[in-house]
Amino acid sequence: MRKAYKEDSQHKLKKLGYLKFENFRKVVDGFQFYRIELSNSGEIFLNPELDEIIKYGYEKNIELNASNGTNLNYLPDKTAENLVKYKFNFLELSIDGASQETYSIYRRNGDFNKVIDNIKKINRFKEKYNSEYPKILYKFIVFGHNEHKILKAKQLAKDLNVDIRFDINYDPNYSPIIDKEMVLKNTGWPTTDMYELLKIRNYINCKDIFNFPQFDYDGELLGCCCNQFVGFGGNLFEDGYFNAMNHPKIVNLRKLLLGLPIEQDFNFFCFNCRFLPFFTPY
Repeated sequence: MRKAYKEDSQHKLKKLGYLKFENFRKVVDGFQFYRIELSNSGEIFLNPELDEIIKYGYEKNIELNASNGTNLNYLPDKTAENLVKYKFNFLELSIDGASQETYSIYRRNGDFNKVIDNIKKINRFKEKYNSEYPKILYKFIVFGHNEHKILKAKQLAKDLNVDIRFDINYDPNYSPIIDKEMVLKNTGWPTTDMYELLKIRNYINCKDIFNFPQFDYDGELLGCCCNQFVGFGGNLFEDGYFNAMNHPKIVNLRKLLLGLPIEQDFNFFCFNCRFLPFFTPY
């Protein structure tokens, strides 16, 4: 699948790669994690060492999640079985439609039918192992081009025995909602502009910097899932978790988000973040 974002003059993607099992083992052996998020901007099921990671996480009693999203266009049988066998906790599936026609508008080059078949594959292993894991969420970002599929998506999620969540498109200028009242009635979500009016704040805020810091496949500290471009100085594999999270760059970013004084020579990636117009300061 093609990415749902693109590079520009200010945002050049870092070198591509994947999380190596040896680095994963080094981290979890050196620090007592109870939960790890494995997904970010890439597709975790393309990682050739994912099966080892899933198994070792289970052996270390670590809850593994893919809550940043996976497109699930590719899922080997062995990996599908390991997700269930080793109790991978949670998969969020980025679907955004209920047919190939609507799905492929935003999830370019994706195959809706493959996604559904792969959900069914996981469900077969759930039956085999009599397991509720992994828990699966069908995530549907509502746009003008897919809002007419909301009810069909609800029924499909029910048929697949998975949960469904409808999200707001952060950019109201892209494929804007046509029938706002219908969307609110059937999803419980207002559109972005309605949300801001009701909550008296913007839709976006930056919580990951504090609660769920993101690291890249090579250990570089990214801060949040919106950043696939530059690091904040620390490296999980080289410095360890606490040292990476106390690097001066990330400390100053946390101060900035809290409205505290910072050293003026810091030039943060966040100043050019595509979500900045929608950001809510703390």
